[in-house]
Amino acid sequence: MSSAKNTIAEVALPLPIDDTFHYIVPSRLAGSLKVGSRVTVPFQKRVLTGYVVGTVRNTEIETLKEIADVPDPLPTFDGHMLELTRWVGQYYFCSWGEALACAGPPGAIVEGKRVYRLRAMPEFGAELSRREQELIAFLNRRGEQSLEQLRKSSGARGLQNALNLLESKELVESRYAVPKSRVGPKKVLFAAALVPAQDADRAVEELRSSAPAQARLLETLMMHSEAQPAAPLIERAGTSWQTLRALERKKLVLLAKRELLRTPVPQVDLGRDKKVVLTEEQQKAHDVIAMAVRAGRFGVFLLKGITGSGKTEVYLRVIEQVMDKGATAIVLVPEISLTPQTVARFTTRFGPRIAVLHSRLSAGERYDEWRRIKRGDASIVVGARSAVFAPLRNLGIIVVDEEHDASYKQADAPRYHARDVAIMRAKMCGAAVVLGSATPSLESYHNCEVGKFMLLELTSRVTGQPLPNVTVIDMRQQALDMHARPVVSIPLHDKIEEKLEK
Repeated sequence: MSSAKNTIAEVALPLPIDDTFHYIVPSRLAGSLKVGSRVTVPFQKRVLTGYVVGTVRNTEIETLKEIADVPDPLPTFDGHMLELTRWVGQYYFCSWGEALACAGPPGAIVEGKRVYRLRAMPEFGAELSRREQELIAFLNRRGEQSLEQLRKSSGARGLQNALNLLESKELVESRYAVPKSRVGPKKVLFAAALVPAQDADRAVEELRSSAPAQARLLETLMMHSEAQPAAPLIERAGTSWQTLRALERKKLVLLAKRELLRTPVPQVDLGRDKKVVLTEEQQKAHDVIAMAVRAGRFGVFLLKGITGSGKTEVYLRVIEQVMDKGATAIVLVPEISLTPQTVARFTTRFGPRIAVLHSRLSAGERYDEWRRIKRGDASIVVGARSAVFAPLRNLGIIVVDEEHDASYKQADAPRYHARDVAIMRAKMCGAAVVLGSATPSLESYHNCEVGKFMLLELTSRVTGQPLPNVTVIDMRQQALDMHARPVVSIPLHDKIEEKLEK
């Protein structure tokens, strides 16, 4: 066992290896690295992205490599999320690094390469092998090259050994090159008028005779009190980029790039949402769940309600209780149910505090929504299974709608079940969980019977409409009557025809 003067970081990498790796924290990075930080580290002949999950005083490894970089100013994960992802790795038999990669922001995991470049030309008469001479000539012609490029262009024969010798002779040097993430903030050029509002009309009139296009563009911009994105501004004014640049040269307009959030949350009329009077069953279910929320107590509630019984309104009312105490909420819905109408239902009630996370968003939209949540700009997250890892603080409730749905199971590593992860996350932070379904899963129903969950039932529709009559038809008898294997029964076929005629 050996110890190091520098801090030794324990790093989890997104590899199917059930272990963490030790790296020295160089002094230049000591101030910016914290537990939960994203880091890039050399691994064999590559550079991988991982997360710091702790520090150690001693290590069994004799020779340690250094962390290459800390890309972000703040840690990606807090202690709670590190604990949750550690549980995911242990429970679902994947590595901690794979679980962290699944829970992190889009585009965070990048892979780099080791690249070589010529440091100095050899002195006349230097003893170099023919292979070393070939590599020096190639690097001199082509500049910096990765190992793969060198292998492809000059062959694999003795390549690594020759490079090592050239590095020892200080003729060649190498570094780890990490590409920028493909996902990042969207920067858009904005235009702001430099003309005072009281002088706007005069400035436009002065331009109208000599430069009508510039006058039109300036007039369009002056209709707004704040800076505007340049591209749509030019389109509205029917002008060109040259016109905008001309206004900039005349110091009538200031151009600067700003970050523009890509938001998938629909624009809705907040005044359209009308609260309804809860039925007796809804009120009872609400009161039981709200009691746990107010107490900050962990509990799992299976809300079994027939279609049209008003489960969503119960969710909304309970989330209002969560908001009142300054806590946050996650609402999981199956991917197929995550329609704009579903999101709009929550947005009309809670406004801009909603964030959305699901796979149909672009990488940029998911990245911006993740950052909004991380910054605390959103208090409620609506999304599919991956939203269970949303970086909310002070979590008060997790709702899993249609909890029986198979889409909550992740098909790729880590192969987690979002419903069960939601329950464990809530248990770790003292939050309530509501599992909603008209046809609960057998596991959830059994957990109610053994006392792990509490069963709450909604047995009637909020509109008071009667349930449809259900007729069970023996398809075996239908096959005998029709002398074939029908797709639909005769009564169903007749009813379809009847409805079409109407």
